[in-house]
Parts: sequence; structure tokens; C-alpha cells
Amino acid sequence: VGIDPNTKLFKGYKEMIKTKVSKNKLSNYVMINKGFEDADLSGYEFDMMLCSPPYFKFEIYDKDDKNQSVNKFKGLDNWLYKFLIPSLIKAFKYIKKGGIIALHLTDLKEEKYMQIIINELEKEKYKLTSVINVYAEKKNIARPIWIFKK
Repeated sequence: VGIDPNTKLFKGYKEMIKTKVSKNKLSNYVMINKGFEDADLSGYEFDMMLCSPPYFKFEIYDKDDKNQSVNKFKGLDNWLYKFLIPSLIKAFKYIKKGGIIALHLTDLKEEKYMQIIINELEKEKYKLTSVINVYAEKKNIARPIWIFKK
């Protein structure tokens, strides 16, 4: 299951699935064209989720798209407490006991939120177990993936 509110990317997602997945397995792949906060995941249960939300204002994919989280939830506090943290807590509802969420997100110079996210998830009894760094060679930077366990 993939979720993305960006309608401009959806045709490409469907094409990737169509060209990379055998026909008898196509029904195993689902793309939901909504923000995670609005996506219905009823009936799904996952061992693992990879969450790669936008880095608030650092990654604005479409400044005119009203479905983008930065446009729906104005201001860092609003985005953090009404979108990101509730979305992560929602995600854990669909994770099997012992499963994980891998969160690809980091603090930036003007935007400090990772410790808040860690604290809020640990209040919900989701434990930060490790951090993996992913290196972007072209940009010569490493970005963390935070591993939380249910």
C-alpha cells in the first residue's frame, strides 16, 4: 500500500506497478491518492511501514495543491501536532505487535521537531530502537531513518 496526496505523481506510480509487477500479483499493490490523515486503511495490518513525510517547508512538492500537508496545516506547530504526530499514531494502529515504523525525517536549521516526535511517540508506548543513516551521494549528506517499535 502506498499513500501520496500528490495527484501529479499518481500516473507514474501506477505505471511503475504495471511494468514491474507480474499480472497475477497486481491486486496486491494498492495506491491511495489522499493525504495519510484521510486515507482509509481499514482491513490492513502491516509488519512495517516506511513513512517519508515532507520536511515541513523544506520539501514543498506543489505549493498550489491544497492536499499537501504544508498547505492544509499552516505553521510548524499546527503541521506537527495536527498532521504529523497524529498521522504517526494512526500508522501504529495498523502495525502488528512487534512491528516497526521507519521514519525518514530530520531536523533542519529552522525546523526542530525530532525530539518532540520521539517524546510524543514514546508517550504512546512506541519505542525508538535505532537510527539508520542514508547517504545521498549527490548532495553529500546523510539523512536519518528513525526506527520505532510497537
